[in-house]
Amino acid sequence: MNNKIQTLTVLFLAGALFLVSCSGKVNRPTTEIEEVPLKHTALWQDTSVLGYIPVAIWEDTLFLRANTTPVYEMCQLSGDTITKTAAFIRIGDGPYDLSDPYVFFISKENRKLYVGDWRSRKLIGIPFPLSSHVTATDSWERIFCPHGERNFLLAYGDEVSYALSDSTFLILGGEIPKTWGGTYEGPENFLSLAHIGEELMPVGGLAYPDSGKVNIPVMLKRLVYNDTSLLKQPGNNRFALVGRNMGNYLILFSLSGRQAEGIRIIRDEYPRYEMDDTGFDIRYDHQQKNGYAAQATSRYIYLLESPFSTVAEQLQAKDYKGYPADSRDKLLVYDWEGNLVASYKLDIPVTAFLVADDDSAIYASVANLEKGQDEIIKFQLQED
Repeated sequence: MNNKIQTLTVLFLAGALFLVSCSGKVNRPTTEIEEVPLKHTALWQDTSVLGYIPVAIWEDTLFLRANTTPVYEMCQLSGDTITKTAAFIRIGDGPYDLSDPYVFFISKENRKLYVGDWRSRKLIGIPFPLSSHVTATDSWERIFCPHGERNFLLAYGDEVSYALSDSTFLILGGEIPKTWGGTYEGPENFLSLAHIGEELMPVGGLAYPDSGKVNIPVMLKRLVYNDTSLLKQPGNNRFALVGRNMGNYLILFSLSGRQAEGIRIIRDEYPRYEMDDTGFDIRYDHQQKNGYAAQATSRYIYLLESPFSTVAEQLQAKDYKGYPADSRDKLLVYDWEGNLVASYKLDIPVTAFLVADDDSAIYASVANLEKGQDEIIKFQLQED
């Protein structure tokens, strides 16, 4: 098979069909934004803080993930100091344990912290105030995944779902065959509504970019496009889809019932891939660029961009500026209308990051190779 010809064909058909099927407006930025340098501040933390990956922030509380059990730490932010106040969620099979805890998000509308593991089909809701409830398991709510739970085997990570209510979740993807490699003839929907205790319901208006145009099973397309960040504008009915692994895409939309509306395609470089020789996995074109690490606040969408021009270049790199090759130092900022409003150059490359609710600061993890440990640092954003 001529990979280059197929790759170009996939990309052409993907872009053309997606624009037609979504009826979305492509809104590429036409003006340059001056890049602003940002200097970091190392946050002081005592040896009791073991977490090194920031996963959520709520007012002056920072949540970190660690490679220990308990998995999550709740920390108080005070100036440039992090103080651990609680640790919660243990690895295990108990009623409030998780075997693979990689779902973690806060719903400000529902006033709950959701922690879960789609692979074990378990989700836990922890009510506000979190300071009182993160260690009080008697106040936790066990939420059982809907009947279509097998999709969650493919939708994996912190940014694959969002709670619309206590019983309804917006998730990436949808139904897949009951047996791996089986036939599925349903819609190739980008999103679904998961009503607890019911089947998954496809969300209309957003099909996969290559829906119906490439001879690739739907389960493999779900593997590709479930590697997307699903973000919500707090307090508003506005969402964003951001390419996380491969593909530089940013899609904005609103939700009306089971229909995506007001779709705006801001960036439209979709993943380039094909089915491998086994027919059960995918092969990516490594001459494309990596996707973004993404976060959102009520005002802005933040995209952390890879410094490498292609995936192959990153895979071949031993490091980036003396830090791990997956570190990044360019941050693009969009408003919720899709306008590029800022571009920042970080003085030190980072991996995971969060943005304060009021857009005043960025908190990020950095691998300190000299010390052989990860640290949490802070970038103060310029005020309007």
